[in-house]
Amino acid sequence: MCNFLSAIVLKNLDVIWDYKCPDNHEQLIKKYNLKGSKSNCFNEAFCKVEFSMISPQNNDLKPNDIGNWRVNLGGDVPDWFDKEIITNKLWAIISNMFVQGEKELLEKGCFILLDTALVEEVRSCRIQYMLGKSVIKNLRENSTVENMRNLSFIKTIWDNSSISSMEGNSMVGNMRDYSKIKNIRNYSIINSLYKYTTIENLYENSTVGNMYEYSLIKNIWNNSKVFTMLDNSVIHHLWDNSEIKNMEDNSMIVNMHNNSKIYNMRKDFKVKNDYRPK
Repeated sequence: MCNFLSAIVLKNLDVIWDYKCPDNHEQLIKKYNLKGSKSNCFNEAFCKVEFSMISPQNNDLKPNDIGNWRVNLGGDVPDWFDKEIITNKLWAIISNMFVQGEKELLEKGCFILLDTALVEEVRSCRIQYMLGKSVIKNLRENSTVENMRNLSFIKTIWDNSSISSMEGNSMVGNMRDYSKIKNIRNYSIINSLYKYTTIENLYENSTVGNMYEYSLIKNIWNNSKVFTMLDNSVIHHLWDNSEIKNMEDNSMIVNMHNNSKIYNMRKDFKVKNDYRPK
């Protein structure tokens, strides 16, 4: 896997990219049937480029400034490559992703939500960044949010949609219908998990309100909390002073480690392996 934004530059300086694979050169090469001599970065017909945002020390990303983006070839530069022209073409692609203000619908595209963005519904999209106080009310139809930061908010996630990373007090209201979050950090909050939804890792004082209907959290770390587990919900590992307030209705924790705690246990709850110090 490459980095966002991944693109192919042809010898005539045309730029090829695709919103469905904005961080994968090999998928672009296959999709457009590009051929040439084997090389890690370029050949006589085309070269691979990445247009990446610089991460400031204070983590305050400002994607709408071209000065915060860099072109990277990851190797030797072909003689025909013109960095200024390609930078401007890649910036034009990025600029078309910016969303500000109120939008009724985003559909089948790649977007960056800036501070004022308020989107009623997102369908079949890739949201590369949600920044500031940006809001999505409904995330649907296998949409993906790669990075939620600052005070960004998603009201409800549906239809196998997913979030790769939540950081910095970002918040999700409800997760439904097999939706998935990979990593939650920095005081982020999930209100409720329903219907086979999954969180892989809950870190750094993050919180889940309620787990329902076979929902799953694989790992809870760093003083994070789950308030209530219901309806056959499962946590695989509870680490590092993390807490469960209430367990009910056949909910289960597979492994408890370190100084993790459960406060109220009712009905047919289960802790399979307790590795905490006695």
